[in-house]
Order: sequence, then C-alpha cells, then structure tokens
Amino acid sequence: MDEKGEACLGIREWYNPQPGSEVDADIVAIHGFATNPFWTWAAEPKKPKSKLLAFGHRQDAGDQHDEEPIVWLEKFLPKHLPNCRIVSFGYKSQFIKSAPKRDVENCAQELLLALVGWRSQDKAEEKSRPIVFLCHSFGGIIVKEAMIKATLAAQAFGHIKAATHGIIFLGTPHRGSSGANYAETLVSMAKASGLGTYTGLIHTLRRQSPELLKLATYFSDIYDEFEIFCFYEMEPYLFSFLVVDKTSATLEGKPSEGLAANHNELKRFRNENDPNMIKIIRQLVAMVASSKSKRSSTTDAPEGTANETKLPWEQAASLVLEITSTFDDILKDMQTLDEYQSQYREMIAEKYRFQSWAYVVGLVTVLAARQPLHAILHESGIESVCEVLKQITHELIQIKDSQHEGGRSVRSLIIKLQSLSGQLIALIPEQDRGILTHTFNVTILEPDQGLTASAYIADNDAIWESAPDLGALAAMKRIKLLSETSESQREDSGKLSIEMEELDLDKGKSSARTTGLLRKSSQVIVEWKKYEGYWDNEIGNELFRRVENLTYFLKTTSRSSAILNLRLLNCEGYCHDSKKARLGFVYAVPKGVESRQSHRRLNALMKEYEDNKLNSPPVGDRMELAKVLCKTMIDLHTAKWFHKSLSSFNILLFPDVEDSKDDGDSEEMKPLKYTITEPYIVGFNNSRPDSPKEFSEPASGSQEIRRYWHPDYKNVVNQKFTHEFDYYSLGIVLLEIGLWSPLSTLVSRFMRGHESDDASMFSGNVRKSLCPLLRSSIGLIYENVVVDLLEAFDRRKNGEDHDEIIPLGKLIDLQTHILQQIELCRA
Repeated sequence: MDEKGEACLGIREWYNPQPGSEVDADIVAIHGFATNPFWTWAAEPKKPKSKLLAFGHRQDAGDQHDEEPIVWLEKFLPKHLPNCRIVSFGYKSQFIKSAPKRDVENCAQELLLALVGWRSQDKAEEKSRPIVFLCHSFGGIIVKEAMIKATLAAQAFGHIKAATHGIIFLGTPHRGSSGANYAETLVSMAKASGLGTYTGLIHTLRRQSPELLKLATYFSDIYDEFEIFCFYEMEPYLFSFLVVDKTSATLEGKPSEGLAANHNELKRFRNENDPNMIKIIRQLVAMVASSKSKRSSTTDAPEGTANETKLPWEQAASLVLEITSTFDDILKDMQTLDEYQSQYREMIAEKYRFQSWAYVVGLVTVLAARQPLHAILHESGIESVCEVLKQITHELIQIKDSQHEGGRSVRSLIIKLQSLSGQLIALIPEQDRGILTHTFNVTILEPDQGLTASAYIADNDAIWESAPDLGALAAMKRIKLLSETSESQREDSGKLSIEMEELDLDKGKSSARTTGLLRKSSQVIVEWKKYEGYWDNEIGNELFRRVENLTYFLKTTSRSSAILNLRLLNCEGYCHDSKKARLGFVYAVPKGVESRQSHRRLNALMKEYEDNKLNSPPVGDRMELAKVLCKTMIDLHTAKWFHKSLSSFNILLFPDVEDSKDDGDSEEMKPLKYTITEPYIVGFNNSRPDSPKEFSEPASGSQEIRRYWHPDYKNVVNQKFTHEFDYYSLGIVLLEIGLWSPLSTLVSRFMRGHESDDASMFSGNVRKSLCPLLRSSIGLIYENVVVDLLEAFDRRKNGEDHDEIIPLGKLIDLQTHILQQIELCRA
C-alpha cells in the first residue's frame, strides 16, 4: 500500500463545513475488498498501465500518476451537500503480498470503534447526527455486519446504529460474487510465486457462501430501520463477466438502479457531469433531506413516542446485556461478605455457564471469539428464549434484593436460577451443547481469570456433587498453576515416584512400552522415556522437573478422564530405571481387562483387519472414534497442555470386558473383539504445558512416526511446538480412521512414487492423493474436518512465521468449528 493509502486508514476527513455552521449529516464512504483506501475514490487523470487486478480493483497504483488525482468525495460531492461532513473509512484488505489476517467481524469492529472515536469529539446534542453510509462492494458487507454487531452490543455501539439513517450500496455482493473465483485464481498464482496470501475474505465473498447467507438473513430483520438504495453494474469487466450481477447486488423490497459502468467504475469519477456520479449524489441528497425531516419529527414528538419496537432477537440481546450486568453486580456484593461465599462460588459457575450459552447462540463475544447468530434467534424458538431470559432476569433481581435476608433465602433462589439455566440450554440443539460445554471449560480455565474462580469451585463440595465437571476443571486449573511452582507446594508430591522394586515387568520386544504388575497385584503398562545427552546439564534438571509435573498432571486428570473426554489411563506415578537410563510413566490397565497384554495400538489393529481381510468397523463406530479423539485433543489444549506425539501408535484399544474374560491371557485376540469407540491416549513422554516460557524438548522419531508431524515442525530447526502441530497429527490419525488403514499402508498403496522425504511435499501429497478418498469412504463432512485439521492456522502458507502464541479467540474459533462439524457426521 502506498503512502496515500496508508494516510486513509481509519477515518479520513474529506470535507467539513465551516466551524459554527450546522451539520446535517455525516457521509461515511467505505471501500471494498483488495483495494487501496485512497485510490478507491480517486480517478486517474492519466490512464495507468494494466496491473494485477481482482474484483475490478487496483492495488498500490499511486506511482503511475503524473497529475494530482481527483477525489470526487472532496471535489464534487461537497457542492451538493455543503452542510455535511464527508469522510471515508479505510482498512487493510489486500490478499496479495503482506495480506492481513482478518474477517468480516473484525473489519466491522474496526469501523464501529473508528466511528465511536471520531464522533466522541462532538457535543452531546450532536451525537445523534444522522449517518449515511456509501459502500462499495465488500464495504457494504462490513456495514451490514456492523449494524448487526451494534444491535448485539447495544451498550457500546447502539448509538451508532440509532444514528444510521441510510445506506447506499454500490455493487455489494449480498449473495456473493463470481469475482471471488477469479480472485482465488490470483491467489493460486501468487502462492506459486512465493507471495504470502490470505483467502479468508475471499471465501466469504464466494457466491452463496454460508457466511453471506447468514448475514443476509439477520440483516433482513433490521434493514427496514434504514433507508436503503442499491446500485448495480451493467457492464462487464475482465474476461467479459459481471463481478457482481444484479441478483446479488440488490435487496428484496429495496429500490435499485443499474449504472452504465463496470464494477471498478462504480466508485470513482473524473468530472462533475458524470451521469453515474450524478445518480449516486441524487440518492445521497435525498437521504440527507429525509434524515433531517425524520430528526425534526422525532425531536418534536411527545416524550416516549419515538421509541421503536425491538425485534425478538434484539430483545434477547438486550436481555443478555442486562443479565450479564446483574450477575456482575451480585458477584461484586457477594465477594465482600463471608456469609455468601458458598453462594458466590455457585454464582460464578452460573455466570460462566450463561455466557457460554450466549456465545453459542451468537449474542456475546467470549475471549475475542464470536459465533454467528443461531437459528433459534430467527425461528419460532426465539419467543421461548426471550421468555426464559426474562425469568432469569427476574430471579437475578430477586437474588440481588434478597441478600440481606440471609443465605438460605438466596440459596433457594439460586436453585431456581440453575433450573432456568437448564431450560435455556435445552432450547439449543443437542449437537451444539458440546460447544457450550467446551466454551464453559475454556472460560473457567482461562489464565486471565486467575485462581479465584477455580479455587472457589474446587472448595465447594456441593458443586462437585451437582456438577463433577466443575471439580475436575478446577483441579486442572490448579495443575496448570502448580506446574509453574516448586514441587514442595504440591499436596501429594511424595506420592509420584514408584520404586523399581515395586514393579514386576514382563519381558517384551518393545523398548517403548512394557506391561507388568505393580506391587504384585495391579496390572500396569509402563511407557519409557530414555535419557538424552543433554540431560546432565541445567536443561536436564528442568526436564526431570517436567517429568514430575507431567506425572502430577496425568495422575490428577486421569481420575476425571471420563468427565473431561481426555481418555487417559489412570496414571499411578513414574519410575526411574537408572540401570537402563530411562524414566517410565506407569498406567493402570482398565478395570475388567483380564490380560494386560491384550491391548492393541490403533495402527496395529487396522493392520490386523487388513491381514485377516475383515470388513472395516461400521462407519458410525469410526465416526464416534474420531469424535472422541477430537474432543480429547481440544480438552487437552483447554487444560493448557500439548501432547506433541499423537499418532495411531499412541492410541490404545482394549477388547470388550466379556471377551477379555473369555480369552484369559491370550495374545491372539481377534480384531473384531476390540471396542474402537473407547480409545486411550498414551505417548505423553514429550508432553508439556503450552506456556511460551516452557523449554521445548527436541523431537525424535522414526521416519514412520515423523510422517505424523507437521511439515514446519520437521523442517524448521529448533521450532517450538504450537497448537496447529497437534491438530495436524490429529488430522492424519482421522485420515487413517476414515479409510481404516495405517498411514504406512496408505502411502505405499496410493502414493507410490510420491513418498517424498520433503515434509511439505509429503503433506501436500497426502491432501492431494489421500484426503479425496474419504468422501466415498466416510463422507464429505468428515473429509472437510480432516482437511481443516491439516490446515489449521496454516501460517507459513500465508507468509507468516510460526508463533507459539495463537490468540485465544482464534483458537476457540477453530475448536468450535471442529466440534460443530464432527458432530454433523452421521452414519
């Protein structure tokens, strides 16, 4: 972007009436996608040479002009609207070269914040001055999103929406653009040339994209509050296509007009007699006139008659804001009074649960993440939602007013509140409740919350009994904090170590995993971690401390594994085999399993199916296995830990309990007797907390194991581990499950001649040769989940270096998306 474009980022003022004169309205122009904020509105006196274009726009063309450009917002428009302030809003929207990572939501947030900051300088009586938006192309999508966001966040942005009188759309792709396909072609060309790119906004602009359809649905609920006019192009651009045709550029029931121009010519003009510009100005003048009339009638109206009736989902948004504020007031009062400490703990949990519900239905932002508005806010269910929200509001007010009556009265009201929360959750579809639970978990465990919330929850036995997941989450929170402190502060630090004399180990061929007995009675599996050469220095001391921390983590969380979806074997502790220079994590064999040697690695079980020519397990069972593993990885990350070694080698399966009893200690268990929907995750030898302060132990593994690693983890020297590396490994495992074949077999069967040692090429060949096979084997949705995992936060492809810290909002967005999609998989 050139200097002129940089100068137009944010609010750029083009015209302001003389000081002291009355201002009728604010005209705010917003440019489109992949454009320069200056050159969008500036006409070139001299025609420049052709340059790489997308959506009919030019990037960084400033050095091609010999004369001063003509900005019609500054030179022509003020003659027709002398009493209006005229500004433009600019944002970075390029997708070639240094493309920013952004979506519609954060562009809309930028616009609202810029307007709030700019208009905050006005006098109080001028803050209601009408706004008329002039939007070219994608700029119209941003304004629509901004109006919805202002409705949901009325406390912060409601006055911007209330002041908005009119919107003029210039070639806005309300239903998507055929130009998006052209832009994607340019992206492919740019990537081939080594240029960083970002396609998120392009995907939004695809014709009939889900994002645009949802936006259109919810904007249709509020667009009658604004005066709207749509202009559309009638002349084709490159390759003889209309970038945005009439069908996509118009809104049902709203006036529109075609302009004799292509998409690029809709928004900049060389002379004041341009017929297209005159038509646009005519609509602007009319909107400003009608806004003055409306403002006058509203001012003259009797008090109380100017309020507009809110739509049901707007009512829901207002109720959510009121409920959140009341929760905060109650908690603030309770925190200072000793007699309300038990109620305080329960109210914390209820607040987080309510916020999680509001996030799922799209009414609040949680930790910088946001969901689109849920269908229940648009269908008949909205009435039930509003009714329950009103009851919750009533109960909270009762709790607030009853605090002086004593704890017993407040306690009974909290029970009613919990019942209403259950009703609210029951209104959303079952497949979305997992997202609610996950959001609740993340909120409780978020480091910025400190130990306060989890400590209160952990100390309350009543909450543990009514909601054991809270107790487990609190324990996980404590583990994360205690892992950063000394061993002496742990309550049971002396119980972690197991003496080698207490173990009776079986003889076996594997150096990585051994079975045996603990204290002559308990069946165990021991996973070994060999010493490395660097363990005799300070780093080695840190790694020994990490072994204790990891054992403490595994031992504590495995007790709640069934609740938290972590699918861990119960960890008994760790042992130190000094003779063989190795440490061992000791796991108990699940209860009911007769033979400790009957377990199978997932990849070995798949190989047995193939060797015995057995049909693959039912599709439904394979989907369930995939769901369990997705939830496990997400919950592990929620607990602030990396696995670092996920593969089908580190997923153990056991036979059904009854089958296990029948066969005794036999090692020849038939594959069909194994329950694939109840896996156990092992291989935590290199696992560590996700803190950026943690030392990242160098990875090691065979060529076969390294195929599960993200290409950037393999290729980059001293690359620290990041979240996407775990998700990439998970994607490879889900690929194996979907095709029910070990990765080694798939590579030899379908990638012969393409088993490149180059990690990036191998990863690309997996996506090109193996992922498409999933569609016929297990379905398109499942295939998309695998691809999304393999490409999670693909920052290097987008021209970025890996950074261990991924913004929590982006992490929640990905986790929510994966959970939503995997729940849609049905046999």
